[in-house]
Amino acid sequence: DSFDIIPPGLLPGTMKDTDSQWYAIVGSIIVSQSISAALVPNLVQVAKWPKEFLKTYLLKNRQYTQRQLNRLFEGSEIELSKRYGAMLNITFVILTYSPGIPVMYFFGIVFYVSAYWCDKICLLKACKKPPQYDQKLALLTTNLMSLGMAIHLMFSVFFFGYPDARTFPIPLLSGSNIPDLIRGKVNREPSAAVFFVLLTYVGIELAGRTFAPPLLKSLYKRFAAEEEEIKEGNPTFFEAQDNQEISGLDTYNIKKNPRYRDAFSSDIVEVDDDGGSDESEVDDFGLDDDDSD
Repeated sequence: DSFDIIPPGLLPGTMKDTDSQWYAIVGSIIVSQSISAALVPNLVQVAKWPKEFLKTYLLKNRQYTQRQLNRLFEGSEIELSKRYGAMLNITFVILTYSPGIPVMYFFGIVFYVSAYWCDKICLLKACKKPPQYDQKLALLTTNLMSLGMAIHLMFSVFFFGYPDARTFPIPLLSGSNIPDLIRGKVNREPSAAVFFVLLTYVGIELAGRTFAPPLLKSLYKRFAAEEEEIKEGNPTFFEAQDNQEISGLDTYNIKKNPRYRDAFSSDIVEVDDDGGSDESEVDDFGLDDDDSD
């Protein structure tokens, strides 16, 4: 039996493959549910704007203290965890069923475009300033994208390995103890190429999460150390200054910049105690170069 790989009672459906009957019954349900999943969470989010407007308009004259009035005009909190949950929900549904139902990609575009504008309106018009979140939730979502890509490739093999496709026998799988369900899907011409892409992706992910980062880090340190040794032959700042190897200004002291030299010199008339005057030119507002530094 080709379904020995599936535990009893896990998938009790009557359809054994993604044939025309599956698309007519199951596929239509998935499409209808995806339409609501692409629009409803964002519409609920943007609905906070008129809700907060009516709330402040009707209750602004019923607050007894300034603290209550300030709290009324602060707005509601934006729940970032729920927004991430809605995003992961529609994303994983699209990655799972889009190989067999390409219209799912359009639902993803609708969700993310509407999510951008709805969240923007909600943040600017209805919600108060969000707290400073750390990077844990964003990193978790990013790591789940690797799992989503693997699921996408696995279901691509399943959808592309339809029974009417031309066979493409793989020698490595012919004598192995792989269930007939997997062998029948992989040994098809459309799904064989995707299967090799899946193996390559899994290998890259395993390497990137095990031995590849330390190896690349050690190689970088080795070549970076050689570059630092070469850079040690460069002259110091004062040596380059003495040898006139510095282009532009050699100091940040504005009084030593020739463009502003005239601005720091003036004729000052000093009045003595006996009423006489002594006219002398004082540079740098009466400050010596040592004091100006």
